[in-house]
Amino acid sequence: MFGDWVFDPCDIENPFSSRPGRVHIWQGDEDYLVPVVLQRVVHRCLPWIDYHELKGEGHFIKQREGFPEYSLRTLLELDFQESHVGG
Repeated sequence: MFGDWVFDPCDIENPFSSRPGRVHIWQGDEDYLVPVVLQRVVHRCLPWIDYHELKGEGHFIKQREGFPEYSLRTLLELDFQESHVGG
């Protein structure tokens, strides 16, 4: 399942270099399908990614009760903070 990739994720160019934007990754630290170590590396080499590691969660965190509201609230709060910087 985790064989050789045809690209290095750290070589992905910033899609937001000419406009505001960000990518969010929510990762459970007990995910058995996507290794948490992989997401940590991607986060370190791609500074335009906001990484949210959730302790005790697995791969299906989006199905966890309250997660949709939590993730949406996080996105809206960040957007609000950015739009009011210096104002």
